[in-house]
Amino acid sequence: MGRLQLQVTITNHGSETLTIVRDPSGVLSSTYQTPKFTISPADGKKDPPRFKGVKVKFSPQKAAELGMTVVIGPGQSTRTPIEHDCK
Repeated sequence: MGRLQLQVTITNHGSETLTIVRDPSGVLSSTYQTPKFTISPADGKKDPPRFKGVKVKFSPQKAAELGMTVVIGPGQSTRTPIEHDCK
């Protein structure tokens, strides 16, 4: 099994500071380290890629109250490395 490694960069091109909630299904979260993709060869002999994950109940308001946020000032960026297990 291999690892698919991605890095997501979000840049604030505006003039105001942004506070963004880390939604568990969004690109800023690596909370759930589950096998999320099954990758198959292009020869068509195996099943196509399938999503595997988790279902969670999420409250953006509660997450913000708990400090599950990222603050990005004007001209600043944030990077989030994301890794997925691949079969």
